[in-house]
Amino acid sequence: MNTDASGGSLVLGIYTVMGLFTMYMLFNTIMVRKKLKKAIKVFDPRFKILQSILIAMLLYMSFFTKSLYLKIVVIFIALFFTYMSFERIRITEDGIYYNGRLDKWEDIDRWEFHPKGNLMLTILRGKSSRVIPFKVEDKSEADKIIKEYKSAKKKGKKQVQDSNK
Repeated sequence: MNTDASGGSLVLGIYTVMGLFTMYMLFNTIMVRKKLKKAIKVFDPRFKILQSILIAMLLYMSFFTKSLYLKIVVIFIALFFTYMSFERIRITEDGIYYNGRLDKWEDIDRWEFHPKGNLMLTILRGKSSRVIPFKVEDKSEADKIIKEYKSAKKKGKKQVQDSNK
């Protein structure tokens, strides 16, 4: 039995699944961005060193892969990661959008900025959390906008509750 052939097909299968998942993520990102309302403010995210290293490793690996199909899948994944690394942070009327995901204002329970600029969101009554890499210089402006929109959403809910009484 040739173990190299079965090992190669296993790797090919894994990368095929990764490529399909990457295509799903790309499609999902495009669909979410189409549904976004007007952006109030757009911020550039902080540079991500580890993601850049991963992209470089994927591209480097594609040069040493013998299978053309595997090269195409690896390069596609690297290009998707490159696209996502340049994805901008958008604070919209709906909520905060970053990396293909929109966190709606009503779903955000808490938020806090760390000294390095990371915004930590606690979503849906503590069920999940998310880190958004803001630049340190954008931290105060983003916090001001978030406070403004969160307080406006709370007032809107309170007015609806008061009118129901």
